[in-house]
Amino acid sequence: MTGTRKSVRTGIDLGNTSVKLVRGVGNGRLERITHIGLEPLANDSAAHDAAVTSAALRRLLERLGLKPTALGQLAVAVGGPEVACREVLTPSMNDETMARALPFEARKHLDLENMLAPVLDYQVLGESEETSATGGAQMRVLFAAAPRAVRDYPVEVLRLAGLEPDVVDLEPLAALNAVAAAEVGAGSDGQAVGLLDLGGQRAVLHLWSRSGGLLSRQVGTGAPANKPEDAGVAYGEALASSVLETSVFFRGRHRRPVVRLYLSGGGANLPGVRTALERALDLPVIVFDPLLGLNIEASGCADAAAGTSRFVTACGLCRWWDANS
Repeated sequence: MTGTRKSVRTGIDLGNTSVKLVRGVGNGRLERITHIGLEPLANDSAAHDAAVTSAALRRLLERLGLKPTALGQLAVAVGGPEVACREVLTPSMNDETMARALPFEARKHLDLENMLAPVLDYQVLGESEETSATGGAQMRVLFAAAPRAVRDYPVEVLRLAGLEPDVVDLEPLAALNAVAAAEVGAGSDGQAVGLLDLGGQRAVLHLWSRSGGLLSRQVGTGAPANKPEDAGVAYGEALASSVLETSVFFRGRHRRPVVRLYLSGGGANLPGVRTALERALDLPVIVFDPLLGLNIEASGCADAAAGTSRFVTACGLCRWWDANS
């Protein structure tokens, strides 16, 4: 467990059915994975129970032989169907003006009507090459929102485990961070990729392009808990129309075609899902390995043997400092 605290980083994904952790070391970029592990919750109904989830996290840390002081910089994610994020174009403005405009701009682009006590944030992604209808300069802005209780949940889970996060990110952004770090992440400028997260409770599609455009949308129910007789073909076929519809919407809004689709989550291990989606979408569909290209000398590797695609969010969180070191 070598490395200074600045070079050591840990991502913790508090899922609906399990807690996942990736710990790594790297100066500037994540270079080596030292620990990776998964701990199931006591039962499915325990999702979003801070005490139960924290107990699972403590079991995982103990099994991996990790003390709180060995985690280095720590990132955790806010997730769930209530979380909203979207990249949009706004007139160019300075930070002070944008901060004042945030409540009004966010409501234009995010569905906040039924969100209880929303916490809002934004990040300027850069200037856009596109101008407004009046010829004014525009900038790319990522707007994000989550109910306060949902935002506070991962912080409370970690507090009960004796931990304090350095970063609280959104699950879609963490997952796409792992994709962006991959050598074939988003293809060339003018193209986009999709990441279809097949979790235990819902299927969520994240679409993203390096040159502009981000959309996250639920497209179906969670993956089957037990491997079906058709290896997931019917489940993949049920998702295909919503995935296609969302991809068409993204292309129309951002003028960038989706050129490949990555799969993550437990359902990514069902071979029939990939087969059905490739046939219906006429796109390459790839089970995403967030650990590809990394030096892995990890404790807990047995947890990853059943499929590294389950660790996309945790690995994306672990990579949070790649661009912030």
